[in-house]
This record gives sequence, structure tokens and C-alpha cells, in this order.
Amino acid sequence: MLNSDQVAKSIVEINRKKYIVSLIKTVIFWAVALTALYFSGRDNDVFGPHTRPVPFYSVGLLLVLIPLFRYRLYRVFTRPSFIGVADVGKNGSTMAQRTDILIGIHGGLEKVAIYTLSVISNRNRSYRFIFSAGMQSNYARECMKKGTRVRYAFGGRYPWSEETAPEYPFCPNCGAFGAINETHCSCGCLYLKEEMQD
Repeated sequence: MLNSDQVAKSIVEINRKKYIVSLIKTVIFWAVALTALYFSGRDNDVFGPHTRPVPFYSVGLLLVLIPLFRYRLYRVFTRPSFIGVADVGKNGSTMAQRTDILIGIHGGLEKVAIYTLSVISNRNRSYRFIFSAGMQSNYARECMKKGTRVRYAFGGRYPWSEETAPEYPFCPNCGAFGAINETHCSCGCLYLKEEMQD
């Protein structure tokens, strides 16, 4: 039996703290940026709400949106916790920064394999997750075939299978794998693994 409920609680707890900090940073950003915009445009003949309302309010809207994307607060609304079913999985590739080159040598990008998994939630919404190359994509390919029951916890990076245990302890919060005897990932999350039954 998998420790799925404990992992979900662990992920939500870790990410709740991060999103509260992000929300505080966002409110501070809004207070400083919108106050500065107001005072700079209040008596300005070139750029103000009375002389040029469209550019002025466009800048205001941009200042409202910047921290929502910078601190990823949009995920609160776009990726809630859910239980669903794996739908379609596709192998693909993308370009990523090379990690095997010396610093200062121009090498740039390399082609890496990825695995894209679509999941249909219990609310009948479709979500797409991209598993990077290596153990993450192998885990998704082997354990989350079409029709497999999967779970996702708010703030995590990956969903996980509730039917099949991973070969090694897996962290859905960051995507890391651990040794057989490890219980917690370096990000603080509880590893997903088979629980010993009494």
C-alpha cells in the first residue's frame, strides 16, 4: 500500500508556506509599485491618468500582473489538488541547456527527451504534465499508463500513480528519487513509496 495520503499532506504543507510568502511579497510589490505609479502620474502632464489614460492604466495592469506570474500565484487557481485518471502519454523532445560543457565554452543547447502526460481530473478537467528525461519519464511511462488512477497535490511538480509503487522512493514535489531507506527528500517532502503492512 502506498503512503499517498501522507505524501499529499506533505506537499500541500510545504507549498502552503511558500505561497503565503509569495502572497506577502506580491502585496508589498503592489503597494510600492502602484503607490509610485500613482504619485508619478498624479500631476504629470506627459504621463498621467488624465493626459494619457490608456498607457497609464496599461502600466498599472502590468504592475498588477507581474508578481502573479513572477511568484507563480496563478497556480492557486490553475492547479488545485485532484485525483484523476491518466489519459494520453507522449514521448517528445525539447531543447535544454547543456550541463556537460566547461564554463566559458559556447555550446548552448542540446536536445533532451521528455514524456508528456495528460490527466483527466475527477472534475473532468484536463491537465498536462511534462516529465523530464531520465528516471522521471521512465516512472511516468511505466507507472502511469492510460486508465491508471493518479493523484496530484497543490503546489507539487508531478502527479503520481496511486496503483503502482515506484522502483525507488519518488518525490512528486520536486521530481527527485531517493535511496530505498530514505524517508524524506532534500526539499522536505515525504517520499512516495510502498508502506510495510502490519
